[in-house]
Amino acid sequence: MLNWKTKDAEKINQLANNGLMKALNIKVTEISDECLKGEMTVTSLHHQQYGVLHGGASCVFAETLGSIASNITLENGKKAVGTQIMMNHLRPFKQGVLAGLARPIHVGKSRQIWEIEIFNQENKLISQGQLTTQIIDF
Repeated sequence: MLNWKTKDAEKINQLANNGLMKALNIKVTEISDECLKGEMTVTSLHHQQYGVLHGGASCVFAETLGSIASNITLENGKKAVGTQIMMNHLRPFKQGVLAGLARPIHVGKSRQIWEIEIFNQENKLISQGQLTTQIIDF
């Protein structure tokens, strides 16, 4: 069980109501005892030149979920920043709502590693990866 500093998904979404989360239609939907969940509504603005979801958009979705998860485990005065992301894109996706799930692999004092999975509307895995965050004084 994780020691979340907040489980208020709506509060997190309000704080992030600008920037890349807003531009890419990303929102946090649930914070459970074991994971953080979110959604990204995919439109043609998320596509690469061949008309399917751009892998970079999947990476942004994954890093957003993992970074938020990492940050809400931290004490005041600390922040988590992404230092490495690795993604495997397993199947194409065109349009609709994707579900993402971030689960901890390692939650340490100076570094965290999160596994992120992204699913289509049929609950098929379309991307899977890992995010490493460095914990810094802020």
